[in-house]
This record gives sequence, structure tokens and C-alpha cells, in this order.
Amino acid sequence: MRINWKQDDDAILAINRLGLTSEIKTVPVHQIDAKKSRHNHARAIAIINQNVDDYSDAMGRGDVFPMIVVARVDGGKQLLIAGGNHRYSAAVNNGVTELVSILVECDSRTFEVLCPALNLYVGQREDRAVRVTQAADAVIRLGITMKAAADDYRVPITAVTTAVAVKKVVIEASRMGVRADDITNGHLKLLPPIMTDAVLLPLAIDLCRTKLNCDEVRVLLKNARDLPTEADRVEAIKEAIQNAKRITVSGRISRQPVRAAVMRSLTTIETAMKKARTLCELQLTKQEASEVSIRLKTMAQSIFNMEAGG
Repeated sequence: MRINWKQDDDAILAINRLGLTSEIKTVPVHQIDAKKSRHNHARAIAIINQNVDDYSDAMGRGDVFPMIVVARVDGGKQLLIAGGNHRYSAAVNNGVTELVSILVECDSRTFEVLCPALNLYVGQREDRAVRVTQAADAVIRLGITMKAAADDYRVPITAVTTAVAVKKVVIEASRMGVRADDITNGHLKLLPPIMTDAVLLPLAIDLCRTKLNCDEVRVLLKNARDLPTEADRVEAIKEAIQNAKRITVSGRISRQPVRAAVMRSLTTIETAMKKARTLCELQLTKQEASEVSIRLKTMAQSIFNMEAGG
């Protein structure tokens, strides 16, 4: 049986955008690794049988189909299908032994980006969330611009920008020996401002793993980042983590605002004392310093004498 193939201009455009060249070539079926081609990252579900059946019938009626795209990856002997698994399967079902195809040569990294890019034009398109992830992968792996990725994958550039930032958080955390791909996407979106901070990022990830929701974590991280020193910021996040772990019987998180206020006050005083060597640097007179000392001693004794309560 002879299949009516036509040149796929959209596929060639996608190939050119990735800096690849292509040629039209008749390829024997036995040179294509069909099994491996089904894991080309183009879709979550590699083959939809109903589509293959429909294509087979249409080919039998003489319908014209866009050429499939095959790739020689890393100089391998067998070719892989970058675009057209369904068309390939339908053609083979019709007894075809060779295919007029668009042939490219590329490395494995480029192949993983090329496949979903081709799938946008012909085939079963993935939903928006998957395409945003694919676009972000293209930006990070190949270094193409946000706009080019958004155009290629038919998604808003704002969505690509956010997805890239989230992926970079996971990458930076991994470099620090910390896993971050197990926390929610909403929590990950809060972390780009501190993703290069080797001290705060691991603590922030631990905070995201608590039962606090995204809004609560956002406020806590903002408050911590507004503190003047790294020691203050670290202490604030550690305190937030400890507070979040104090769960009541009903499962609700105990806020403990009084305890938090006391601990913050102590941290502020201790930080000021570490930084200052004179009363002038503390912005206190000798009389004020004496009054502060007396008040602190009185409060310390009162706390010491308090009875423990439930």
C-alpha cells in the first residue's frame, strides 16, 4: 500500500527553531526502534489505540498525512520517532515497509525537547499544565528564551516564567543536598527569592513541609526576610517550624502568639547586644541602661517563679 505523505512545514519550523537541520528521506521500517520511540516524552500516554485505528482507516481511503519526523540520536544506528508514533503505527498496520520521513540528527537532550514541540502541531496535544512544564524544560535545558518557549508550546509567558523559577528552586536545592521536589508547587513558588541562599533555603523547605498553607508560609518567610541579620532570619524560621509542629488534639496548629512575642523580643535584645560595644551604640543613656537591667532581672525572676501550666 502507498501512503500519501506531504511535507510538514510546522514540524520543519519547530526543528529550525531548535537550531537543527533536516532532510526528506525514505526510511525502511526496520531502521526505526518503535518500542523505544513510544517513550519519547511527547505525551504522558504514548499511544491511543483509537487514534491508530482512525488513522489506519483514513490511510486506506487515500487521505494525505504529514510526514513523520525521525531522529538519529547521538549517532545511534536505529532511528527514533520524534513526531508521529500514531502515523507510524497506522502505516505499519497497512503493511507499509518504508516511510517518506523528515530526518534530523541531534543529541539526547535536544531530542527530549523536540518531541513535545512537534506534538503541538500534529497529534494528541497535552493539556496546558504539561505544556508549561515542557516549555520550562526547554528554557532550562537548551537555554532558549522564555518568549520562544511560550510561543513554541502555545502557553502564556507568565506561566513559563513561574515554572522556570520553580524548577530552578528544585535544582538549587539539589545542589545543596536538599530535596525539594516533594513539596507542593504552590509552596515552591514562594522560594525563588531565596533559592541561592544556602542557609535559608533548606530551612524554608522544611517550613513548607509542615501543615502550614501557602499564605501562612508566605507571611512567615516575608517577616523573616525583613529582619536585619541572618541570625535573626534563621532563628525566626526555626521558631516558625517548631510552632508549626505543635499540633493540638483537634489537628489544628497552635499559634502561641504570646510565646512567639517573648522569643522574638529576646532575639532582638540578644542581637542588639552582640552588635553593640558601648551604650551609645545601643542608643541608651546610663540611666536608661540601669532601668533596662532592673526590669530584665525582675522579669527573669518572675518567669523563674511561674508554675508550669497545661
